[in-house]
Amino acid sequence: MHELSGDGDAQYARGGPAAFEKWFNAQGAYLKASARQAPPAIHGAAVVDERAIRTVRTPVLEKYGYDPERIASEGSPAEKAFLTEEPPPKVARAQATLHAYDDRVCQYGGSPPAADVTFKASAKAKPCCKAVAAQEKGFEKVVSSGFDPAVLKKHINSDSFSEPRET
Repeated sequence: MHELSGDGDAQYARGGPAAFEKWFNAQGAYLKASARQAPPAIHGAAVVDERAIRTVRTPVLEKYGYDPERIASEGSPAEKAFLTEEPPPKVARAQATLHAYDDRVCQYGGSPPAADVTFKASAKAKPCCKAVAAQEKGFEKVVSSGFDPAVLKKHINSDSFSEPRET
């Protein structure tokens, strides 16, 4: 399920099971609040998604101390599948509904389809490209800090955001 990819993996890599447990519990609280507050158009999907995480994923993680490596080495075939398989169809449909709503209404759920546009390098693009590259390079520190607010603030206030750009 998407809740166990990306940030959860990074938290586990940086801090082991304890960090992953903290992140996962925060995700659980977020999903529970989201299900309570979801608009009617997605309320049912939010409830299905939250319930699946709480009743299927959480017990397996608790059993193995929030350690995916233990699940992989000690788990039953069904528990091992938890690490690699897609969610059941009902949950996958609920997640697709949530993502579609995020994309369509909130406009932040994921990348839009690629536009059929060809971009050509020009002298005017160089300052922008330079600034974007500097911002991305500095953002690595933000990610590796676990998005610590002080580190993020320092990055946003850095010189990489202050250079003027031509548009």
